[in-house]
Amino acid sequence: MAPREPKKEYECPRLGRFLPDLMADDVEFLEILDCKSAHGKIVKTRMKGRLYAIKFFLSKHWEFDRSQVYNGKNKPYLCCDPFDWHFSPFDNEARAFGRLQETGCEHLAVKAHGYACLTVADIDKKLQSSDSDLRMSHFENGPYSDVINLHGIVKDWVEMAENPNKAIRGRWDRINQEPQFPRMLEDLHTLHKIGIVVRDISSRQYVNGILVGLSLAATVPHPYGPKDPNVSGTGKVYSPRWTFQSLAAYDLFAFQKEIIDRWNSAFSDVGLSGKPPKECTLRAYPSQNHYEFRKNMPMGPHLPLLNHKKTKPPNREKPKLLMVQNPRHDPLDFLANRKAPAESVEEGGMRNLFNAISRIPK
Repeated sequence: MAPREPKKEYECPRLGRFLPDLMADDVEFLEILDCKSAHGKIVKTRMKGRLYAIKFFLSKHWEFDRSQVYNGKNKPYLCCDPFDWHFSPFDNEARAFGRLQETGCEHLAVKAHGYACLTVADIDKKLQSSDSDLRMSHFENGPYSDVINLHGIVKDWVEMAENPNKAIRGRWDRINQEPQFPRMLEDLHTLHKIGIVVRDISSRQYVNGILVGLSLAATVPHPYGPKDPNVSGTGKVYSPRWTFQSLAAYDLFAFQKEIIDRWNSAFSDVGLSGKPPKECTLRAYPSQNHYEFRKNMPMGPHLPLLNHKKTKPPNREKPKLLMVQNPRHDPLDFLANRKAPAESVEEGGMRNLFNAISRIPK
């Protein structure tokens, strides 16, 4: 079956097709990684002596009534369903990696080489030839029983931080990420600058300090997002102008809470390489959980921090999150700041000549 290309809408960035034949004899599917992933499974692959990670997407594409964008159940801190689910997790990753390629910013995340499509039977056949214990068909007996053709994205393989005890390598990898936090945070700022919000920042999205998962990412422009990049624009139809700005701020809030604060609470007492324990003092976003912050919070009103976590709405014991600090970059500004095609030397010279002639007094 020919792979389905990522959706082509609103001049969206596109990730190209992975051209090598994954069913070739020199391509080995070594194993399915036993790791938590809400949208797919990772197959460790060897091609021509080099390791890759192929993420095959298992999640269904949600169906909803797009004419009913907002309803009485939606809250102001949640994006509308079409914004969340118009693009599948496969489309989300393909769009984000496409933007990284077109802007020359592939260093901000793991390198993606393209997308491909294989049937479940084809994947299991390759796994069987490598004596892997798990099969892709093992995951069909759940909510993915009707998935036959799986789309995947081929990425570089990223090794975790070295540790002889494989049972604790994941934990050891997270412990050793702390020296890379400043660079990881700067990369996140740059992602926002080129119009990408991750929306799912957590330690499991990073391997050895490298961002490897973008299946919930939103990339500008978005058909159900704001379409007017001007500061005075209303966003038109579905989403306000500040939608992506709020999502970028939530990325920074999540980086503070899920990366920095979680490391401090779990690993700050661990001394590495003979160094004494320490606390990470890097600040990505103001915390909103402490009484002192609530008491001294900047004067509002404040916009909400938009997010996708509909299962845990704020309540009286857990106040809703507020955008008390703007992100360094508003992702929607990428559209306004995109450079126009450069004119040729001849065109520029003729234009300057015409302008000079027009200024000659008659």
